[in-house]
Amino acid sequence: MATDPIKLPDQLILKVKEAAAREEITPEELVRDAVETRLSRGEWRKTIEFGQNNARARGLKPEDIDAEIAAERAELKR
Repeated sequence: MATDPIKLPDQLILKVKEAAAREEITPEELVRDAVETRLSRGEWRKTIEFGQNNARARGLKPEDIDAEIAAERAELKR
């Protein structure tokens, strides 16, 4: 695994170490999990935006979604 130093304020490093100790993991594990979570959130945002744009383009309202899902599942079963 490649390593690259990343600078953080002293106060944040202290918080990371304390949180990691409470969770009984290394500070590196805590930071890695936090970064992966943040990156995943960005991917989810893209997915949600795609769905919203698709629904808007099709003129769907929130109350239409359950029926659309059911219709798609029925189509896939055929």
